Amino acid sequence: MWLLINTEVTKIEKVNKKKDKFGQEQSIQRREKFLERASKSKMWQASNDTVQVHTSTTMRATYLHELYQTLSMNYVSIQDRVDALKNLKEVLKPYHSKLTDNMIQLTNREIDLHLRGIKNAHLKGLQNRIRNLFWQFAKKPVFNPEMQLLTKIKKDDTSSPYIMSCSACKCFYILPISSTDEVLGKSVIENYFTKCKKCLDIENESWIRKDLELYKRMLKLLISEEERQPTKSSIIYILQPSDIGYLTDKIWKHQSCISGSKNDLELELTRFCINKNWTPWNCLLVTRQEANVLSKILDTETKYDKKFKMGASQKHAEARRYFATIPRFLPYLAEDFDVF
Repeated sequence: MWLLINTEVTKIEKVNKKKDKFGQEQSIQRREKFLERASKSKMWQASNDTVQVHTSTTMRATYLHELYQTLSMNYVSIQDRVDALKNLKEVLKPYHSKLTDNMIQLTNREIDLHLRGIKNAHLKGLQNRIRNLFWQFAKKPVFNPEMQLLTKIKKDDTSSPYIMSCSACKCFYILPISSTDEVLGKSVIENYFTKCKKCLDIENESWIRKDLELYKRMLKLLISEEERQPTKSSIIYILQPSDIGYLTDKIWKHQSCISGSKNDLELELTRFCINKNWTPWNCLLVTRQEANVLSKILDTETKYDKKFKMGASQKHAEARRYFATIPRFLPYLAEDFDVF
C-alpha cells in the first residue's frame, strides 16, 4: 500500500511539473502577442493606397517587445544575456520608481553572478523574476504609451459587486456583476460552503479524480447536432461539462433510457420533443443509433408510450428543479415552462 501511494505521489508531482512548465510557456506566449500588437505600425489611408507609418511610440513598443523576447530565451549565450541586461538597464535609467529600482538591482545582481562564472541553470529563478518585472514595466502606458490603446478601461459601476468566500482557503473573491455561475449572485453567508476554482481543482486532483473528458465530448457532440437543426436555443452555449455530467449520472443514471446501454462511447443527449428546442428538461439519454431512429419520428404521441412518457416527465421535472437553482438557466426556464 505504501509503495502504491508513493508511486501515485511521484506521478502527480511529474504531472504538476509539466502543467507548471506548460502554463509558464503559455503565459510567455500571451505576453509576447500582447506586446506584438502594441508594436504594430500605424496604417494611414492615402488617396490611392494604405501607408504604413512607424511612430516614436510604436518604435519604442517594438524595442520593448524584442527585449522581452531576448529575456525570455532559454538557450542564449552568456555574452548575449549580459548585453540584453545592459540594454535593459539603459531603458530603465531615465525612470525612478520602486519597480525600476528593483529591476536595476536584480539586473546588476545577475550580471555580477555571470561574471563570477555561476552556471545559467542556477539563475532560473532570478531570470524569471526579472522577466516578470519587465512585463509589469512594459505593459504600463506610462513606460509604453501604445499600451494605452490596448488596455481595457474598467467601467465605474456604482452597484456593489458580488463577493464569494471560499470555505477551503478562506479567501474572498470579488466577482463581476455579469458573472454567470451557480455560486454567483448570492451573499457571502449564503456562499459560506462554496469553494473557489483553485481549491476545487486541488480537491479533484487529490481524491475525487472526476474526469470530465466524457462529458466534454458529449457536450461537443450535442452542440454540433443542435447547430444542424433548423431552430436551436442558445442554452447549449452556456452549458458546462459538469452540467452534462449531472444530467448523465444523476438524472439518467448513466444509461440509455431505451436499451439500458452504459457504453460511454455510444451515449449522447438528444431532444425528447423534436419540434422544441433542446433543453435539460427536453432531452433523452440514448445511444447514437437510437437517436437517429428517434429523429425520424416527428409525432411524440406515436413515438413514446404512456409509461415511457411518464418516466421521462419525472426525469425532466428533476432536471428542471436542479437547473432552477443556477441563475444562468432561469431565463430559459421562464421561456419554456412545459416540454409537452
